[in-house]
Order: sequence, then structure tokens, then C-alpha cells
Amino acid sequence: MQNKYETYEQLFTNTIGGLTENSEKWLGFLETASRMYKYSFEDQLLIYAQRPETRACADFSFWTAVNRMNRQLRQGCNEIALLDQEKKKLHYVYAMEDTEPRTNGKSRNPEHYIWQLSPDNRDVINDMLCRQGGINSNNIEKTIISMTSSMTKLKMAEYISEFDSIYHGLGIKSPKSEVEKAVAEIAAASAAYMTAKRTGTDVSDYLNMDCFSKLSLIDNPELTAFLGRVTTDTAGAVLKLIERNVNEYKIQERSSANELTKGENRERNTLRSERGNNDISPDISRGQRGGHTDNISLRQDEGEVSQGELQSNIQQDADVRRVSSSSGVDRRTGSGDGRKDSSSNGES
Repeated sequence: MQNKYETYEQLFTNTIGGLTENSEKWLGFLETASRMYKYSFEDQLLIYAQRPETRACADFSFWTAVNRMNRQLRQGCNEIALLDQEKKKLHYVYAMEDTEPRTNGKSRNPEHYIWQLSPDNRDVINDMLCRQGGINSNNIEKTIISMTSSMTKLKMAEYISEFDSIYHGLGIKSPKSEVEKAVAEIAAASAAYMTAKRTGTDVSDYLNMDCFSKLSLIDNPELTAFLGRVTTDTAGAVLKLIERNVNEYKIQERSSANELTKGENRERNTLRSERGNNDISPDISRGQRGGHTDNISLRQDEGEVSQGELQSNIQQDADVRRVSSSSGVDRRTGSGDGRKDSSSNGES
């Protein structure tokens, strides 16, 4: 009889076994993975198998800690089990949709921490990416294609010894060069598709969707896992760069807005001072105005919880073979019963 770890290990095996049966299944996985881009391929696959529609997930402590999201789990919600293959243990994360605000009114809204490309920032972000990557592109779609194509070549070169081992170990009948070319082509298109899904862009005009017909060459779990790691590592690296630029742009916007507010306040104070000096009855007019006025610029500072913790960051670092850097999220097993608050201080 299977124990709980073996049950989810079997779920992983069954899911990866049918992942490349057709393009619909593969693209469906990529859509989920695009939101979980800071997780490992193995974790992304199990999230896809259990909660493919979730927009973000994190462990119990991230959702419930007072200094984090300060939320509670909905009664009866199901955890998402992930494999710790090194320790042969399970650890759990919970979908954003299974959390709710505490009754103390101090919970944070996770929607505020999911970064987005928008019509207001996409051209600026594209310019930033082009400068950093030495790319000549006038739109974000072309830039995404260029970046994912270049990154895929790097990943394939880094993982080539692993590919050789898989190819010779499985005794694949198709020529090695043909299989390697197909994997590289599918991985590049898949990474671009993932990146486009996460950023809300449409790269269909620049993407060769016909390459997904070659998925039939990727007809075993080991080769599928290799394709998955190359794809998700590539897209993850590109999406992290885009995320960083979006966050830097937001910081610049806030800084500019604060400077503008300070300038407007200084101008108002100068005008008030001039009116006061020219007033025949300054004491009376000041009294009518209610004395002095403090110009206070109110700004809600919620502490910038990183989306790397909230995604897909809320996403934790994976204990898998990844070349690209990953977020430093604690991957401890979630614990606690997630019941609604029983006291006014919001303790769960």
C-alpha cells in the first residue's frame, strides 16, 4: 500500500507521462507554469496536476504570518503537495484563492503584489530590456522572442551533457541531432509562450507554433523532464528580469510623485506666506483660516512583499538542477489548521 509520499510521486509520474501527448496539454501546462515561474519544473508540474488555475501560491507561514500577508485559510481548503525528493518528504503550499482576510482588518491584499505589464509601462520596460540585453527592438513582443531565443541556446549548451546521457541511455532511434534540434526549437517557443502569458502580451505573430507538432519526438518522461527544465529555466530567467525592471520603474514613479507633491506643497506654503505678509489684518485672517496648516502627504507603505514569495514568488526556491538564480523563499512544510480567527487580535 502506498504511503502519502508515494501517492504524489505516482501523480507526478502519471502527469509527466502524458504531458507531451499533444500541444493542448503542453500549452496548458505552460500557462500554469507562467504564473509559477519561480518554482522548479517539478513543483510546477505538481501544481498543474492539483490546482492548474491558481494565480499564486505560498506556504502556510507566508499567508498567515502577521509580518507577511496576515491572512487565513478558508475552511475546508486543500493543500497542494510538493515533493522533497532529497528527503523523500512532502511539503505543502496553498493557493491564493484559498485564503481570505482576517477579521482584524489588517490583512494584505495579494493582488497588490502581483506585478503586471500595462499600457503605461510596457514601452518603458521594453526600452530598459533592450538596453540591458543589447537588443534593437521597438516592441516588447519582439524583445521577448529575442531574449527567450538567446537564453534557450545558453541553457541547451549548459545542459548538453545531461541531454547526451538521456539520449544514449534511452536508446532513442531518431538521430541525436534531430532530437536535439527539436528540443531546442520547442523549448525556445515554449519559453516565449510562457513569458507572453505571464506578461499579457501576444507573440503569436512572431512564434512558430508549428514546432509543437514535434512533441511526438519527446515521447518519454526523462526527455519531457529535460525539455521542461530548459523551458522553465529560460522563461524564469527572462521573467525575473522583466519583474525587476517593472519594480524599478514603480520605484521611480513613486519617487517622481513624491517630489511633485513636495514641490506643490512648497509652492502653496510660499503663496500662503506672501498672502499673510500682505494682509492688513494678519491675525484675524489667520484665525479665520484656523491657524496654521500642516501639509501632510499621506502614503500607505505596505512593505513591498516580493512577488517571488507570492508566486508562482510566491514561489519558493527549488531543490533541483537549476542554473539560473531563484528566489530565497522558505520552503518549509506548511502547518496549522488555518481556522478562522477566534480573537480580535487576528491570531489564527
